Formats: sequence, C-alpha cells, structure tokens
Amino acid sequence: IIKSLIKIRYKNRRQFRIFRDTLNLGLRIMGSRENGLAWDEGNHFSKVLLVSLAKNLHRLQSILILCKRGFAKDAILLLRTMFEELVDLKYMQADKKRIEDYFNYDTYIRLKLGRILLVHSGKGVDKQKVKTRNAELEKEWNKVKSKFMDKNGKVHKRWTCKSVADISTEVGLGEAYHYIFRYLSNYIHSSPVSANDYVLGREGDNVVIEIGASPQLIREVLPTASIFFVDMLSIVNDEYEMKLDDKLKSLA
Repeated sequence: IIKSLIKIRYKNRRQFRIFRDTLNLGLRIMGSRENGLAWDEGNHFSKVLLVSLAKNLHRLQSILILCKRGFAKDAILLLRTMFEELVDLKYMQADKKRIEDYFNYDTYIRLKLGRILLVHSGKGVDKQKVKTRNAELEKEWNKVKSKFMDKNGKVHKRWTCKSVADISTEVGLGEAYHYIFRYLSNYIHSSPVSANDYVLGREGDNVVIEIGASPQLIREVLPTASIFFVDMLSIVNDEYEMKLDDKLKSLA
C-alpha cells in the first residue's frame, strides 16, 4: 500500500505541487494581519468572504488528504460544494445588495431546522427553548418571506430564487456548470454513471471491483479544486486590492 501511495504522489507530483502552492497562498492570506483582510461589521460582504475563504481552505486540506491517500473519488462532493459557493460569491460580488437576501434566507433555513427538531427530536432536546427560538425566527421570516415565494406560494429552494444553472450563466460560469457541476452530481446522487470508476473489468465469470487506494481522478480533482480556490482568491484580491494578480495568473 505504501509503495502504491508513493507512486500515486510521484506520478501526479505537478498537480500536487500546484495544489499546495494554492493552499499555501490561501493560508498566508488568512494568516497575515498586514494584508488588510478583515472582518468589517459595516461590510457584510467581508463577513461572507472571510467565512467562505476559511471553509474552502478547510476543504482544500481535506481534498489533499484524500488525494494523497488515493481516495480522490471521495473528494468530488467537496468539489461540487466549492463550485456552488464560488458561483454564489460571484453573484453577490456583482451586486452587494444581494447579500441581504443571503442572510434573510438563512432565517428560513434555521426556522425549518427548528420545526424539524420539534417533530422528530428525542430526549435531550429542550423543546420549550426551540419553540421560543422558532417564534422569534417566525417574526423575522414573516417580514421578508414574500420575496422568496414563487407564484404558487412555495418558498424557493435557494436564497437566490434561481437555480445554480441560471446563476452560473449570469456570472460567466455557465459552461463550467454543465461540464463540471452536472457531471459531479452523478457521483453524489444514486446513479450508475459513476460505476465505471469502480469496475475494472471481468475475470472469467466475475466482475472485478476496485476498493481502496487508486490513482483515479487525482489529475482531475486537484487542478479543479485549485482553480476554484484561485477564483475565490481573485475575488478577495479585487475587493482588498492585495496585488496578487501575477501570483494568481501564474497558478491559474
């Protein structure tokens, strides 16, 4: 197994190097107090940007561990999440007023979770506390919910009131949506499409199934995760004028 993992890392050393450079740049940006990147109470986009950067740095580290161990297929869920977050960031950056919708819709998500807790929770849940919190959220939600309703009176599935496909097109990632997001969805949902990445072939009357470490998809996962994060760093660079243009261009 150790020899197999060493071989995986050696054959994909360029992809690993670029990925680490991307990850390290993100960590340096988040770790330096001199770069101007700061949580600003008067700037909601700064909050969203900082939290998104932190979340995706965490995801990058998870992807690195999975790929180093030969489990790139399991990193696909993280890639899909990164893409969706990148699309939302670009959508908010294009019109900062949309950030208000982002936070208002969060009230609905919390209220939904609270309702689920009351119906399905067992012992250990303070139902009175949940009811009190739900009542507070209900008041807040009633003030804004009309904006998130469709013509049939149902609440939209996303805070944008538009699909990921539509938003991707609006922010210039329409093509990427079709050949990345939709393809990656086949690995997340129950679908026979991804079966080809686990079936190696036949041996007599038996089908040979691959279980465990594999070089499969490492050359796709590492660069894709890198470019998603580089795009996020580009947004940070634009907002905070960090003069990272050359570095980001080189990584891209």
